[in-house]
Amino acid sequence: MSNPELTISQANGPEQAERRTADFPKDFFALQIKFAQKLSEAGKVPLGDALLYYTSLFRTFGAGRSLDRNNPEWQHFILFHGNPDLAERAYKFYLTGKEKLQAQMDREYVQFGCFSYDYNFFEKTIYIHFNNNDTDENSPLSDEKLGQRREDLKRMFENIKSDHADTKYVKGGSWLYNLPKYRRIFPEKYTTDLKPENNPYSNLNTWGQFLDKNRQLNKGAVSVFTDRLGKAANKEEILGSFPLQALAASCDISEFYRELDIK
Repeated sequence: MSNPELTISQANGPEQAERRTADFPKDFFALQIKFAQKLSEAGKVPLGDALLYYTSLFRTFGAGRSLDRNNPEWQHFILFHGNPDLAERAYKFYLTGKEKLQAQMDREYVQFGCFSYDYNFFEKTIYIHFNNNDTDENSPLSDEKLGQRREDLKRMFENIKSDHADTKYVKGGSWLYNLPKYRRIFPEKYTTDLKPENNPYSNLNTWGQFLDKNRQLNKGAVSVFTDRLGKAANKEEILGSFPLQALAASCDISEFYRELDIK
């Protein structure tokens, strides 16, 4: 599942990184817009749809979690999508909505070290998220950090058992599941049957692989991506340009309680 073209240093990149103070460079928006424009031109997807459904712009603007093409803020952005410097426009929208985005993060997510979660009452399901909150220069997935990551996970699942005792399932989706050093944190059954994630392009489950721990572009991943994108001739090849695809993991929550020794 790992890609020989990439290095483990990419594990410093965030999954769902909107949950921490979001400091993204303009180049990150330019990369996504370049992808959307190629998808529009060669993949025959309307540019407005390519920007909404295949980039993280909507959520990064702080416009909400559910994609809505009629959202007034999004309409304001997309109305001028013919602007020759769309990346600059996107970056300004991001800066304008940054405080709102941060308030949304603080309100919706409680962090347990590098982990946080969503709870879906109707599905009785926990959705795991990972974000590098370590303050040193080492990868959060290094051998030295394995014990800490499992401790983060244990504290989170103790909280889940206390606050959401009716939970039945655990799910997650990210490019990080391609990495053995990420998968080893979890119970084996959770990552045994990984599948491509459905509709992963509108958030950082896919786009997070292009950021390093300092929220700058990961040059290695970007180089692989842009090379493939330049050669892509249709929608399928364009979507296949990502160095790593987002994968979905799942299992019964009892596997976590057993693995983490939570009674």
